Amino acid sequence: MAILIEDPCDLAKPPPAEKVTYEQFLEWLDENTFGEWVDGEVVPMSAASAQHQDVSGFLAALLRLYAEERTSGMVLAAPFQMRLSRIRRGRAPDLMFIAKEHLTQLKPSFLDGPADCVIEVASPDSALNDRGTKYAEYEAGGVREYWCWTPRRSGPTSSCWTRRSATSGPRRTPKAATTAPPCRASGSTSAGSGAPSCRRFGRY
Repeated sequence: MAILIEDPCDLAKPPPAEKVTYEQFLEWLDENTFGEWVDGEVVPMSAASAQHQDVSGFLAALLRLYAEERTSGMVLAAPFQMRLSRIRRGRAPDLMFIAKEHLTQLKPSFLDGPADCVIEVASPDSALNDRGTKYAEYEAGGVREYWCWTPRRSGPTSSCWTRRSATSGPRRTPKAATTAPPCRASGSTSAGSGAPSCRRFGRY
């Protein structure tokens, strides 16, 4: 995932040199400075491509129409923060859906807990992180459903993972992945074929 910054040289602000609390991290952020919080370390967010913005914008519009029509919850886009206290992470997913019964977790500048659905739009540079590291983090952090959307020349494809049950705990603790999970037909879809069927977390 990434954020489009018109001129990174003008807007970039150096991250803190030492580890900080999540509250200190939020104070470091501003309208021109974006990042994520990983076990006390601040990770600046990179610039996004026009294709990334186009895909994430399309998905955001589609999901908001769906959620509003059914009054089922709220859709938020990056750089809005999602705090996963269980694993000491503060991520800014490209998109996240919060069901109306969980809107009490919504704070002015962050979601204090896992979203019901998280969507990341992967790029060649972020695919390993989105399909590996963040896959493990979102599973361990309690995210109920995770979509990884990958734009391709032949049309976008997406993979989807869901939790074993609404009350089940994580299957493993988050750790950096050395290889990205392969995309199987049972959990992927191409443009125009509808939403992807979801595999359970822990199953690639």
